[in-house]
Amino acid sequence: MTSLILTCVFNLCFHSCSSSLLSDFVPHLESLSSCPSYAVRVVAANALVPFIPCEHLLSKAKELVILLPGPGESFSQNILHGTLLQISAVLQAVTWSTVAMNGRGLLNEILNKIWICSCNNSCPLTRASFLGIVMKFEPLLGKDFERG
Repeated sequence: MTSLILTCVFNLCFHSCSSSLLSDFVPHLESLSSCPSYAVRVVAANALVPFIPCEHLLSKAKELVILLPGPGESFSQNILHGTLLQISAVLQAVTWSTVAMNGRGLLNEILNKIWICSCNNSCPLTRASFLGIVMKFEPLLGKDFERG
């Protein structure tokens, strides 16, 4: 049932709606990242994007990355996976030119969470999801890239 509702909401977002009205739904969609159902997490992540104004997509991605747990912190794999899906969906909606010009800070935040794709994380699904996000920044990971 939740998947059906989210699919309908996602499709309705492409009609004209005020951005303030749409932004009211963001916390509800974000909360679905912890849903035990894989399908709900995926649909909720994809439904999140139309609710965020284009000019705020990169900052929303950074906000979500900051929510990712650090090494040794207690966390739920469902929440981690849902948040990674949301980050991935938001980044997919951002133009590459925006990422190239303004994405280094976000990339540094992501690399600070690199433990997620290490053996310290026992879930291969979340490791792969995190690695997929890192690979979106592959052009920025050239030899002149400096973390700092």
